[in-house]
Amino acid sequence: DPGVIESMWEQAYPGGMIGYTTCLAAGIARQVMISSKRPDLLQGIQSGLEAMRDLHLFGYEDNGKAGRPNLTFPYQRITEKLAKESSTFAVADIQDPVRFLTPRADETEGAPAGGFWTILQDRYRDNLELVSEQIVLEGPEETLREVPLGKFGALLTVDRQEIESFRSIHALAGEYLSQDRPKRPLSIAVFGAPGSGKSFGITEVAKSLAPEQISVLEFNLSQFESAEKLIDALHQVRDVGLRGEIPLVFWDEFDTPLRSVPLGWLRYFLAPMQDGAFREEQLVHPIGRAIFVFAGGTSARLEDFGRGLASETYRSSKVPDFISRLKGFVNILGPNPQGKVESDPYYIIRRAILLRSILHRNAPHLFDKEDGVEVLNIDRGVLRAFLKTSEYKHGIRSIESIGAMSQLAGKQAFERSCLPAEAQLDLHVDGQEFLSLVQQMDLSGELLEKLAEAAHDVFCAQLESEGYKFGERTDDDAKTHSSLVPYQQLPNDEKVQNQDLVRDIAIKLAGSGYIMIPARSNEPAFEFPGDNLEAMAELEHERWMRLKLEAGWNYAPQTDKAKKLHAALLPWEDLSVQDKEKDRLMVRRIPQILTHAGYTIVRMQD
Repeated sequence: DPGVIESMWEQAYPGGMIGYTTCLAAGIARQVMISSKRPDLLQGIQSGLEAMRDLHLFGYEDNGKAGRPNLTFPYQRITEKLAKESSTFAVADIQDPVRFLTPRADETEGAPAGGFWTILQDRYRDNLELVSEQIVLEGPEETLREVPLGKFGALLTVDRQEIESFRSIHALAGEYLSQDRPKRPLSIAVFGAPGSGKSFGITEVAKSLAPEQISVLEFNLSQFESAEKLIDALHQVRDVGLRGEIPLVFWDEFDTPLRSVPLGWLRYFLAPMQDGAFREEQLVHPIGRAIFVFAGGTSARLEDFGRGLASETYRSSKVPDFISRLKGFVNILGPNPQGKVESDPYYIIRRAILLRSILHRNAPHLFDKEDGVEVLNIDRGVLRAFLKTSEYKHGIRSIESIGAMSQLAGKQAFERSCLPAEAQLDLHVDGQEFLSLVQQMDLSGELLEKLAEAAHDVFCAQLESEGYKFGERTDDDAKTHSSLVPYQQLPNDEKVQNQDLVRDIAIKLAGSGYIMIPARSNEPAFEFPGDNLEAMAELEHERWMRLKLEAGWNYAPQTDKAKKLHAALLPWEDLSVQDKEKDRLMVRRIPQILTHAGYTIVRMQD
């Protein structure tokens, strides 16, 4: 069930009924009756499961007379449920769990990162940007219908590792809170980059279990001057417990040094974690029931905790003793890529879920109800910038801050004019890059054709400057070229080549540290593309060659367009000096092409 993870439905609807097996057997038997040779057993199982849940939720029927109840199995209701053949369940082919742990040479392609298979990756390998846009606009429940969703209060995640970690914490906390008099606090560690949402995630898990009892306390250990301050904090924790509430205590930046001693705070937590008490001079104070959450400030993952310390310092800092007292941990991924984008392409999905959640919470007036779905009204350029900006400097806090700085009061949509100025955006993102993404051209339709024609005109102008004239065949010795015709007279495949060239401009620019922005009269001039010329020219050749090969062209020493043969279908290093120069010239002409759409090029800020 994508909507809930293992055991969560049973926790929400406890109890049991007689007749589950009858429902499931009837669903399967019905499909056999419909088609004995090719029964749809999968549909039978799904219908049977739906009927089982219906029986559990609504129970038996009372067909007795007044004063004389007569409970009977709800045959009619269950039959109607089975006949609908609709299901909230999804079907997934489960990968062999050890397939990529020791991969063969021919199985490396498609191997999940770290051998960690997920249904999300199976369902969505491509077009992640479009999927992410849909998540923001209509919600993850509508977009990711067949992907497991981890819901804990207001927290929602689709990352398998986060789901499983939060589920473990949920189970630990549930077991702990069910105990009458636990001897010691429940100790959990949560790691992640600053602003990744460490406090929010654990708080929502705890509140989903005991919403009326949880009282949140936060202490930032980097602001404590000495260990004595910890005693005061533990007294506050104890006071909350004495009031009959359950303290959820965040020890933020617990991994910071104490008086220049690496991880110096750890030793002071060992007794409270193990014994459930703390000493103040000669007195020992019991802490009582509490949940301790140790939120790392310097380590993004548990695996990085204490890494880099010498082995002697590692032991003397009590790292092993501290870890042994933990009952669980979570690595929060946050809105920024973990390492290189290529190794964490699904960061954009996390961003989309966070962005929608933040806007839904802080600007609900931007949403309209359409056919039961809450749809966000947001400019596509603004949405693109939120999803594709390189980095949020302060994680989730930066997304929230950009929303808070935007002028959304009284607006029905998040428009471009709502955004703060570039200098204000610089506090949380690269402001220039963010606004360039907002203004990025939508390369389709009339604009695409206009720029493709401009690219062709630039190409023709260069050929004519070199003395080329139109000829039925391209012949460099005779200085004739068959493409020296107006754009509208080009064969379709050459028009496609020009269109693909234009679409690729933004990619080449971004890879070399440039962005497109609307042209302004005060834009400083600079040499383009500078030291990036050779790399961009090689990318241009690879793009051209890829498109030719996909269209069925092959290499030949002499170009023959009629036979789809071309002499330049060679690796970059094997190209002639003349062919390389053609690619360099096309790169140099990019600003001239973009001028036709009112855009210019600037360097991205370092």
